[in-house]
Amino acid sequence: MKHRYLMVLIATLLCLLTVSEITGQHLGQVHERMFLMRDSLQMYAWIHESPAGDEVPLIICLPQRGTTHRSFDRFYIDLVGYVRRHADDSLLLPHVMVLDLRGHGKSVHKDDSVVNYATMGEDEYRKIPLDVAGILEELDSFQEAPKRDQLLSKIGAGDKILLGASIGANSALLTTQHYPDIAGVVMLSPGEDYFGLTPLDAASEYDGRMLIVTARKDAYSHASSLKLAKAAGDNCELVKWGGDA
Repeated sequence: MKHRYLMVLIATLLCLLTVSEITGQHLGQVHERMFLMRDSLQMYAWIHESPAGDEVPLIICLPQRGTTHRSFDRFYIDLVGYVRRHADDSLLLPHVMVLDLRGHGKSVHKDDSVVNYATMGEDEYRKIPLDVAGILEELDSFQEAPKRDQLLSKIGAGDKILLGASIGANSALLTTQHYPDIAGVVMLSPGEDYFGLTPLDAASEYDGRMLIVTARKDAYSHASSLKLAKAAGDNCELVKWGGDA
């Protein structure tokens, strides 16, 4: 698969990642967009546009429960740094979109009500993959009418790779059941069941490339990752490292 190198790079950076918001480092220009979900939830996304052109892949990042889009700041900074250091290898910087998941950050307003991850039931959590699929479908719509939003038209033109942490990892894989045209899925510390998000069937159904990153000391995620990798078969690579999460 042509994006395998990029996915392995993502996994390597994730193994070095401390999931925390950072300050004082320049992220470049970041574009904010709001997407309206079918149940009227306002979903927010932050986009790092690549200078490389239209056809580079788009990485869509789904944070872990209780965190916001800012938890991927370090990942993006490290990704930019790596690409710059290896410019002679013709490695192009991908577009990156980071979401505030349903009930997190700014993605909490639905009509006159507010949804919060700390009080959401499983029925709300199971809508997260539908949210992501809805955003992908909206990106596709801009290919037919690029003048509506030139940025969204540009970032949606290439292949899509989903990258998720914990509950975001489960949601990333489950998104493929609603939007199959995903070039690859990278999962950091997935679980067999996080708040009703159960990706085992999706692992066996998805025919794209999967890469799972799991910490040996995180017993639940490690055991879940082994089951997911077995269900995915030859389509999946499993990366184990010695950290806690």
